[in-house]
Order: sequence, then C-alpha cells, then structure tokens
Amino acid sequence: MLYLPAGTYRITATLVMKERLGVSILGEDPATTKIVWDGAQDGAMTWFNGVAYSRWGRITWDGAGKAKVAVDHGWEGKQPNAGTHNEHADEVFQDVAFGIKGGSRGFMDAETAVLRCRFLRCTSAGLSIENFNALDWYAWYCLFEDCQVGVTNKYGAGHYHVYECVFRRSKVADLTMGNLGYFSIRGNYSTGSKCFMTADQYSGGALCTLQGNVIVNTTDAAAVQYHNLGPLLFIDNTIVSRPTAAGPALAMTNDIPWGADLVAVGNNFTVEKPMVCKGRFRELDTKVTPTLPTPPEPALPGTAPNLHRPLVELAKGCSGADIQAAINQAGKWRGKHPVIHLPASEYKIDQTLVIPAGLDVQLVGDGYIYTTRLNWAGPAGGTVVRMEGPARATLRDLHVASGGHAEGVVIAGCDKAGGRVFGEQISTEGNLGVGLLADGLDRCNVEFHDYYHSGATDCSVRVSGGPRRAAGQATGGRVALLGGGSSNNAWTYDVQKGGYLISRDMWYETNKQIGFVKLSDSGTFTFHAGIIALPADPAVPAVQLNNFRGQATFLSTELASVDGNPVIMKVSGEGKETRMLVLGACSRRSDEYLFNDSPNAQVALTSCRHSDAKGTEAIDNVGPQEDQFLRDMLAQARKEQPTAINDLPGGTPDARLYRVFVSDCTVGVHLLP
Repeated sequence: MLYLPAGTYRITATLVMKERLGVSILGEDPATTKIVWDGAQDGAMTWFNGVAYSRWGRITWDGAGKAKVAVDHGWEGKQPNAGTHNEHADEVFQDVAFGIKGGSRGFMDAETAVLRCRFLRCTSAGLSIENFNALDWYAWYCLFEDCQVGVTNKYGAGHYHVYECVFRRSKVADLTMGNLGYFSIRGNYSTGSKCFMTADQYSGGALCTLQGNVIVNTTDAAAVQYHNLGPLLFIDNTIVSRPTAAGPALAMTNDIPWGADLVAVGNNFTVEKPMVCKGRFRELDTKVTPTLPTPPEPALPGTAPNLHRPLVELAKGCSGADIQAAINQAGKWRGKHPVIHLPASEYKIDQTLVIPAGLDVQLVGDGYIYTTRLNWAGPAGGTVVRMEGPARATLRDLHVASGGHAEGVVIAGCDKAGGRVFGEQISTEGNLGVGLLADGLDRCNVEFHDYYHSGATDCSVRVSGGPRRAAGQATGGRVALLGGGSSNNAWTYDVQKGGYLISRDMWYETNKQIGFVKLSDSGTFTFHAGIIALPADPAVPAVQLNNFRGQATFLSTELASVDGNPVIMKVSGEGKETRMLVLGACSRRSDEYLFNDSPNAQVALTSCRHSDAKGTEAIDNVGPQEDQFLRDMLAQARKEQPTAINDLPGGTPDARLYRVFVSDCTVGVHLLP
C-alpha cells in the first residue's frame, strides 16, 4: 500500500507500474491530496501495465490542461497478468483529455469498478474503453461535468455499464457507442448536454438497456440517437425536452434494409411523437406530459470522511486466537464501528472466527486477493468466518480460503424485516459447492454490486425462499446481483422454494461447462442483460425449465456458442404454473433457440434476433404477446433497483462485504435466516 498524505505532488514524467497484484494507492482525501502534471504537452500521468486486483482512491489527478491521460490502464500483453478486478474510488480527474483509459494498448483490462469519482473538463472523454477485451467496466455514482464525452468506447472497442451517475453539459454526448457489445445505462441524470447517448450504425446490433434515466434539456432535440440494430430496451426513462423541441426524443434510425428492434415500456416525455424506429417497434405504457416538471438532480454520495474509529492493529501472521481476541476486545467499542486491521500476510485459522451478534466491528485487510489471507487450518466441515445474527459487521479487503474443507463466510440471522446484506466486488471463486447460498430467506435485502462468481461444481448462486416465499407470498426480500461476471460453473443460477433472484449485467463464459440455468422447483428469476458463452450441447440445453412453478425472464441476452452448436433454451414438464419470456435476445448461431415441450407453459419469444454473415436479423415472435403478460414478466426487472447504503437501526441485520475474495470453500458466502 502506498499512502499519500495531504499535499500537492508535482510530477514531470509518467508514473509507471508493471506486473503487480493486490496494490493499493490511496490519498488522504481528494480535496487535500492532489497530483499535478507539469511534464510535456500530451503526456501521460500514469501507466499501469499488467496491474490487477488493485485499487486507487482519494486522489485528485490534475492534468493542468496539458496531460493527455490521467490514469492509463494499458496492458501491452508482455506482462504475465492482464489488468482485471481493479477499483477506482473517490477520485477526481480534471483538466485532462482522458480521465481513465481502459485497455489502451490493445489487450484486455476488464472487470473494473469506478465508484464515486468526478470527471471535470475532460476534453476527449472522462472514461474511455479501448479494446475488444476491455469489458465489464462499471461506473457507479460518478459525476461527469463539462466533458467532451462522459463515457465511450469509440476510441477502440469494449463495453461499459453506467449506473446512478450525473452528467452536466457534455459537449458531444454523455455516452457514445462505437463498436458493439452489450451495454446497460441505468438510473442516471443528465442536464444541459448536447445529447444523452449516440450509437453508431452497424449491420450488427448492440444489446442495450436504457432504464430509469432522467434526461433534461439536451440541446439536440433527439436526446438518444441510436443507429445500430439493437435490440434496444428503453424502460422507465423520463426525457424533459427544451420547450422549443419538436421531437422525436428517441431516434432509432439506420440505412440497413432489414431494420432494428426497439422495445419501449413505461417512458415519459414532454414532446408529441417522442419515438421513431426504423424496424420493429413494441411500445407499452408511454406517457406524454408537456407540462412535466423538471425532476431535481439527485445528490451523489460524497467521499467518506476519516472518522478516526477505534483501531486494533494486529501483527502479521498472528494466530486465529489472536484475531478472535481482538474481535472480543472490540466489543467494548460497540456502536463506534471499531476497526481490526490485518496487515498483508497469511493467517492460519484453526477455529471459526466468530463475530458476536450486533457487533459493528470492521475486519479490514490490505488487499483483495493473495494479500491478507485467512486460510482455514481446522478440521473439515468448519467455517472460516461466522457473523452471528443480527449481523452488523463489515469485512473489507480480505481473501478467505479453505482448501475445499470449510465454508468461507457465514452470515446468520439475516431474515428480519428491513435487514440487509450488501456486497461490493465480492468474488466467490473455485468453490467446490455453491458460491452464494441464500438459504431460506423471506425478508432480507441481499444486494451485491459487481459480483464475480465462478468455478462452482454444484451451482454458483442458489436462492431458496423461507416459509412465506415457499407459500407463494410476496415478502419484500430479494437477492439482487447488479453487475459482474462469471465462468466455469456446472450451473450458475437456481431458485427454489419461491426464491426471488435478479441477476443483471453479467458476462458468463466457459469453454468446458454446458449448463447455465436449471429451474425445477419454484420462484421468480430474471436475467437482465448479459452474455451466455459456452460450448452448446443440443442434448443438454444451457437453460432448462422443468415443471418450474413461477416465472423466468431473460432480457437483452446474447447466446454465444463457442463450438458451433446453437445455445438452447428448453421448457419441459407439465407446466401449468410455468411462465417464461425471452425478450431482446440474440443468438450467434441459430434463429431457433427456444423450445417449449410443455403442454401448458406460457412461453414467449419477443423482439429477438439472430446473427449471420451480414449482421443481425429479426426472428418471428412466438407465444403470448399481450400487454399484461409483458407487464407481468417485466415487473421484477423494473422494480429491483439499487438501494442507498445508509446506516440501519440497531438490531437490524446490516452486514457488509467490500472486495472480499472467497476461494475453494464448500460454500463461499452462506446466508442463514
């Protein structure tokens, strides 16, 4: 860890780091820690080459109007490690051409979270994604002010997802799309920009979701100028046009003869004839309100202050008994969020570390993977860390491993009304059984952002409802996985006993496993925006519903076979209570990918496409297409949005995990009622 105290740091040459894992570079606060460029015109302030599982935070990068790029993640391919699983948080990028570049050297740089950052006066782009393997970049709660473009991939390729951000006065557009991929733009606020989003014309299409955005007073009449073939899902957006604008507010036009796909649901506009589409257009519940008041700009979360919590500093490599003693000692500071710091080292845990009920302790390491490592050394069948309920503890920057002999993190007593388990950049990798097991929950709000879950031999994520869910009641609880990636699971998702799960903006990839989703019990499941890339076996469909009692929805999903066979979805069994919707999907291999062998199931294919040598083409709709059926099947995707991470009342479960890597455990994270 490199810590920069308050001060202004003048640099005249590029700061370079190569081939590093688990590095942290942190300032005191972006208001007080500033790095200023005083080198050559168009120089680069930094170059991070093959740096992975690392984080940067609490620094202002000031290009002084001369630097071309503040932070350059450019893996040149000569280092053994590609850039991946990195984080930028609470930083300011100002007066540069580019704030952050991802993948600028033509190789990878993926899976990066950009949290609560501010991009000010970037003359080319705030965040620029620049090659075909620069994927899964997630921007949360950021400000883009007076930039040429806020977020783009037009300087190369790759894809990005942008959530809950604010854009002010972008000179070209808040977001621009060149090369294709899948994109999700959700919950953002834009004011005074030239336009909100532009997407270039191609014979192919980008699977894109624009959901819940508020767009105010763009100087171009069309706030969204989308020229590739989609499918574009345009859901619950509000566009307040300038009083003189005549519309349309959304223009989906192109010169491709076979046309595009647009599905627009629940949007609100101030202009008549607000949407045009050259192609297939499904519209539902559009409102036009000429006198619509301008929604206020949301307040973004600020940089957390140093609150000088009580601190227990442990020795490197101390025993599990020493760590437990520190946890017990922290009990005297209950209510003050005491911190136990474990420096970078391996710690052998031979008995479960137990955090007592209600203790708001923070167990903090120095790094996400291989850095601060809690390794199980006890008997088989144990648990490395257990939070008793109601759990109020925080784990941060830790690696938990068991060699396949124990559960990783168990959080008990979750299921009280108003309770929460929150995760940011959790990884459950190489787990011998289940990565995330939500086991009998009715009322808990489980929300993971940028969640990576791979290598499960049983199922990577299994959500099982409690007695109320199992009885068919709506209970208010949920499991929401909002952004992330996954790979190499025997099966990736399952819901049972009325379980309630939404997974969105997920890249799944494997070259050896053939299953993805298998639903045979009951519940509600939505997979919204992602890619399913696997070797397809026609005899074993990647998505299987067998007499499933509930509803399963797949939105904006790319079915990407890696071996030439089409990826298959299949519904079977008696199916009286089975409902399935596939909307806005695209297959690379076939126009036949959904098969319904059930005599009673309601199964629909809506506004979907397939790709061939000349691009993508629409395929025929299948099954029920009524408005109410679509409303019902889209309800989970429209309802389940991020929640504010504020303190909850004492006695309410409020467990939090930040950059916790759990590997080789029988269960990675196990949530108990």
